[in-house]
Amino acid sequence: MIAALLLAASVSIEASASKERCFVQEPFEITVRVRYDEAFFREKIVQLFARELDIPFEITAPWLDAPSQGASTLALNGNPVSVDAREGVIEFRQTVRPTEPGRLELAAPVLRYAFATRFEEDFISGRVPLDRKDVRVRAEPIVVEVRDWPAEGRPASFTGAVGRFRVSARTDVKKVVRAEPFRVTLQIQGAGNLAEAGAPRLDGLEGFHLYGTIDEMRAGVRTIHYDVALLDPERTEFPSIAFAYLDPEEGRYRTLQTRALPLPVEAPPPPPRNWTPILLVMTGVLVGALLLLRRVKPAETDLLTQAAERFARQEDAGAALIE
Repeated sequence: MIAALLLAASVSIEASASKERCFVQEPFEITVRVRYDEAFFREKIVQLFARELDIPFEITAPWLDAPSQGASTLALNGNPVSVDAREGVIEFRQTVRPTEPGRLELAAPVLRYAFATRFEEDFISGRVPLDRKDVRVRAEPIVVEVRDWPAEGRPASFTGAVGRFRVSARTDVKKVVRAEPFRVTLQIQGAGNLAEAGAPRLDGLEGFHLYGTIDEMRAGVRTIHYDVALLDPERTEFPSIAFAYLDPEEGRYRTLQTRALPLPVEAPPPPPRNWTPILLVMTGVLVGALLLLRRVKPAETDLLTQAAERFARQEDAGAALIE
């Protein structure tokens, strides 16, 4: 009996969290670690399923979603996964971001395996255990106290970012014309819930109009593109963007400000000249002249013609004298 207990103790499982207390949306890491005696494993372990596994262990932890990695197979939550087993140690790591305040309790992981101390060789079935024993090993449950975001000192620009970050802004526009869209790019980097936090809002920015945003997350850097248009031509720079976050180590809020971006503002081209009023005036003058000519009598017309001819002759004589 004691020997069996000692053999059973050759395999263990433990689970731990990187934090005992955290804030809502503050990420923390859970580690599930399995240890086994390699000599015991080679000599005593028994397959659990008809499909043979490289490491015939079954781990049950419904909250654990580990991707396959490594060359050895075992069963996790009823499915085969590939793991990296080194010197009798297998580790799973998972990041958790709690969404609600209160007590977060994750069920204890359970490891199941079977072993035997006596075997016989069978021509058809191969190595057959004669005294198989099934064992379940249970780790301690994981309990984390999740605190809500403090109400005191919470800035209006806070959008749920928890961690530590740095920000920068830029624009590559060569010239800005009133009412024509251009792009402002904000980059956020750091450790925390970078992908889950809301983007800083610019839809109430005075003197500008926000058309929309494009939000990208690549290699740990969040890039937000804002398509905006200038409404006030008197503005020569894009204002600083505020990014507020909760620093979990200090338990208080911090606000970062990007630098203001100079804008090469170009005055819009003048609108095309409206010739309609001028054409209307000229048309009125022409119509008036025609009506006046209709009212002049023939004799008066001849007198006007003669006066015009005399005026023309005087002009010609004056020109000759000058020459």
